[in-house]
Amino acid sequence: MQSNSNDELYDIVSDDEDENESRLSCSLRWLISKAYPNGSTPDYLPCEHFFQNENNERFLSPDIALVLLSGDLYIRAFQYITNQQDQLITYDDLINYFYSQNIIIDINLLKQDEPLNAHVHLELIEHLMKLYFNIVLDQNLLYQRFERLQLKSVLTLLNKSKQLNTESFLIIWINGICECMVSKWSQRIPPVVDLRSALIDGTCLCALISYYDEKYTIKKTKNDLNSLRNYLNHYNGAKMTNIFPFTVKHLRQNMVLDLNLYGMLVDLFVLYEIDENFDKRSFFNENEDEENMCTNKSNQTYSIDDDDENNEDGTNEFFILHNNNNNNNNNEQITTGGILQTSTNHDRQMVKNE
Repeated sequence: MQSNSNDELYDIVSDDEDENESRLSCSLRWLISKAYPNGSTPDYLPCEHFFQNENNERFLSPDIALVLLSGDLYIRAFQYITNQQDQLITYDDLINYFYSQNIIIDINLLKQDEPLNAHVHLELIEHLMKLYFNIVLDQNLLYQRFERLQLKSVLTLLNKSKQLNTESFLIIWINGICECMVSKWSQRIPPVVDLRSALIDGTCLCALISYYDEKYTIKKTKNDLNSLRNYLNHYNGAKMTNIFPFTVKHLRQNMVLDLNLYGMLVDLFVLYEIDENFDKRSFFNENEDEENMCTNKSNQTYSIDDDDENNEDGTNEFFILHNNNNNNNNNEQITTGGILQTSTNHDRQMVKNE
């Protein structure tokens, strides 16, 4: 299979993939982006991970299968995630690391060929994703962001939360940024209650990108996900960044796993809060009182037009605090907001200790 030229802008996934293929391909794109960060993916790795034969049967690309079976992608991704690029790490070292974390992965199944055991490869990718999330999601960094923005409601929530799981962290981050964007857009932005639904709606995701990236201009509507996806996947003119690794169609048809949704949002957090170390002091007009603008909004509902009345307790609709403990005891739960009381897969209680 021939590779595309380096300067060609191409898509990374077609809309005709089935659910299993979409899941594997989406996770592979995340893995490759960590094995070869900063757009350094070698040409021998095809952008299309599956090919179709003359009988219209679809198969995993032999080039992709080879690097999975050899463990090369996993080792490179692990070195990048743990910042050990200069260390010599073997496939066995990687498996032994997870074994030390009480995660058992059969390396023989990982090396199984004809057929390739997709399930165990997905399992290893998922563990690498969770490791990455735990390393890069810095609650202190999140607190510093909202401290600079004087968002007291978010700061209160973070102070009451000893340790946030990935989903809770992302929801608080997105809602806090969207609260700042209300004044710029002069419209009410619905709070994120469920990450999947919020991404499908697109408004909060567009607001998030608009807050950090002044070069991003919204065309037509504020929830044009196709335009946003194309923008992110060619970020700063790059050939393909894998920031938005699934199609909008797959997102809307629930063909994307929760973990892959988290992966996209975590990559955005790393891009804007860690890699670029953005300080959005220029967001506010120099002639306006930044502190008053932000602190006043923290006591209002999420509406610029005041079309919603304040909650009786004076807390905005995004960060309604609930104490999950009925009794005072030493087993302190994570205190989160009413925004965190539903889950992305609708089958589990979202607020829990991981």
